[in-house]
Amino acid sequence: MKRLPNYLSASRLVLAVAVCLAAASKSWILAWWLFIAAAFTDMLDGPLARKLNAVSNIGDRLDHWADLVLMVGALVGLTIGGVLPLTFIASIALSLAISFCVIALSGGTGNISQGHFAIGAITFVLFLLAIALVLVSKAYGWQWWYIPLAAGILAPISVFKRGRLIGSPAPDPT
Repeated sequence: MKRLPNYLSASRLVLAVAVCLAAASKSWILAWWLFIAAAFTDMLDGPLARKLNAVSNIGDRLDHWADLVLMVGALVGLTIGGVLPLTFIASIALSLAISFCVIALSGGTGNISQGHFAIGAITFVLFLLAIALVLVSKAYGWQWWYIPLAAGILAPISVFKRGRLIGSPAPDPT
């Protein structure tokens, strides 16, 4: 039972590949629902690990890698599917490379200031929200103006998680 949060994170890796393949083959409805399933595992793994007292460094790293693979996989699928230009993927790759350099320069410990962590977390959430909105617009034929409307409704919900701002220190489980 204590490994369930890690299984959820690992399942997100599999779902990320499935999202990429579905988007690349322009199976937009399937890509959308796979992405939602992956997002659901992301919402569950952390709180479940804290509830089961199963928080671990491996689980934390697996969660972050699964998030990254989901984002990159979805972007690659959208690019192959003809929705995003290749230059967009190149700019995302550069951004990710800079982020990894910052982590590497911090000694690999991830000891970066809380403010930088909050900005990174919010940026990541906004990237995932944008991907979700592109997928749902392709899946269900939304018009372009639905996307900013939905973003305005969903952004406050996605930025606040369990009554706290993403990136703020998690409550001490003890």
